[in-house]
Amino acid sequence: MPNRIIKESIRTSDSINDLTWFEEVLFYRLMVSCDDYGRFDARIPIIKGSCFPLKNVTDNQIENALNKLSSAGIVTTYTVEEKPYLQIVAWEKHQTIRAKKSKYPSLDEADAQIITHESTCKQMISDVPVIQSNPNPNPNTINTLCKADANALFERLWKAYPNKRGKGQVSDAKKRKIAEIGEEEMRRAMARYIEDLKQDDWRKPQNGSTFFNSGYVDYLDGNYEKPKAVVKKQTNNQFHNFEERDYDYDELEKQLFKRQIGG
Repeated sequence: MPNRIIKESIRTSDSINDLTWFEEVLFYRLMVSCDDYGRFDARIPIIKGSCFPLKNVTDNQIENALNKLSSAGIVTTYTVEEKPYLQIVAWEKHQTIRAKKSKYPSLDEADAQIITHESTCKQMISDVPVIQSNPNPNPNTINTLCKADANALFERLWKAYPNKRGKGQVSDAKKRKIAEIGEEEMRRAMARYIEDLKQDDWRKPQNGSTFFNSGYVDYLDGNYEKPKAVVKKQTNNQFHNFEERDYDYDELEKQLFKRQIGG
């Protein structure tokens, strides 16, 4: 198993900070258990045997921790041919891929489905999705990514965006794309865009529909380039190069008039 890279920025990550100690430990142990593409078998007994071979932990502890990693946008769990797998989000940005082929199927498979339980779809609004440890062959209880999950994230981002116009023009597909990027990175993109606007007084925020359909792309972590600071040169008078002074001509005129009277 190749060595994995953990960057120092993980210490100040809001997503990691919101995890309990056990949830964070599970994340690190999954990192060294996944294949070269950040994928792994998502069956709880398999995770338990691979990640905690010498620890006395329960299936329930692992399942709850995996739920939290999923709701935080750190891992994605899905099924292919009714078998559960997981994918660590943004793996390719931080790790070196050496293997030519993954050991596990990807989310791009034709029949890949992100696991949600129908009875807990409403819970996903509060970022607590339920992930089944065993695949359920009943099509009535397994759905693709619940709309409530993507919609809830979009509503939080929309609330934080300054120009709330065109909300209905953002499609479900665009909301799902935003959900795949993750809340933390989207908030960084918004912050960069708003900071850029401050550089020019005449610029106004795009309509929310424009920003969330495509306007955010240039401000994502992998695309953003901080603009160079522009130093404004002082404009000098055409007849001299020293700094001009401001005079109160009305006051000067009064003083001159008083002197003439006194004289």
